[in-house]
Amino acid sequence: MLNGPVQDGLDWPRIISKEESRQWSLKMTEKGIFLELANDLWACGGGGGVVEDEERIRELEVANAQHAEQIKNLQGWQQKQNGSLSRIDERLHSLERMIMATLAAALSSVVINLLAKK
Repeated sequence: MLNGPVQDGLDWPRIISKEESRQWSLKMTEKGIFLELANDLWACGGGGGVVEDEERIRELEVANAQHAEQIKNLQGWQQKQNGSLSRIDERLHSLERMIMATLAAALSSVVINLLAKK
């Protein structure tokens, strides 16, 4: 893979290993997709031309906006589910306390009956 000035400030392309490329891609993912796109366009000789590159950038911007919206929706859904799980957890604790109280009442009744028979 070629890389160039966008990535490392060099004025000429150089060959990098797949591992270097993967590590660089991970770093660029943290920084944003557009720097990676610019590097890829530079590496392949500018892509298919300025117009096609601008169209590709617009497509990526739209896809990025759609992903952001989907993530926002998923986060809202997750919060809603967490609220539902919290309510279920409270109900289970309530049921557990009722069962323990019933068990304690039954056990105390048995003990009282045993003591009364003596």
